[in-house]
Parts: sequence; structure tokens; C-alpha cells
Amino acid sequence: MQEHVKDFLEAEVHFMASFYSVAAMDGQTAQHLQQTVCQYSRDDILTVMCMGHNRGWEEAASVFSGVPVELKTSNAALLEASGQSWEEAFYSAGFGGWKLVSVVIPDEHGE
Repeated sequence: MQEHVKDFLEAEVHFMASFYSVAAMDGQTAQHLQQTVCQYSRDDILTVMCMGHNRGWEEAASVFSGVPVELKTSNAALLEASGQSWEEAFYSAGFGGWKLVSVVIPDEHGE
């Protein structure tokens, strides 16, 4: 992926095995994502990309945005909230207050 998007070369990367196991537990993923992002991100990091497996990710996107979100294979939910820190963003937006900017769907033709 880094060869296609050079900015990824500068990305701080954390592999979180729990992102895969927690996603299988009903109702746990959104809270776990919130705790993990707040623990591992710094306030100067404005964008965080979290990847894992469904069903929990679809559920988490719905919990954060307050609207039903359907995520199929390789889809991503682009969510937005604001704050001076990640803790403030999660606190001020709360569950249901994040803006669902879009659901990103890969081009099936590779273009």
C-alpha cells in the first residue's frame, strides 16, 4: 500500500490483534476503538485509520454515526468529529454524534 500512497511511509502504525477478536463480540467494538484510539494516538495526529473484520466494524460505524451503516468486503466508513484531543472528540461527539462522511467502496475494476 505504501508504494501507491507515499504519505503512508510517514504513518505511525500499530498492529492491534484485539481489533480482530473484539469485532466478533456483539456490542464491544465501538468502545474498544474509542479506548484504543485515545491510548495510542497523539493530539497532533488528525487522522486515524482503523482496519479490522466485520461484523463489529459495521456495528461500530453505526454506533458512532447514529445511522445504520452497511460495510461489505473492503468497504470503509469515513467518520468525522472534532476536538482539541481524541478524548475531547469522543466525549463531545459521543456515540451517535460522529458525522458519517461516506462509505468508501473500492473500484471493482482497479481504476
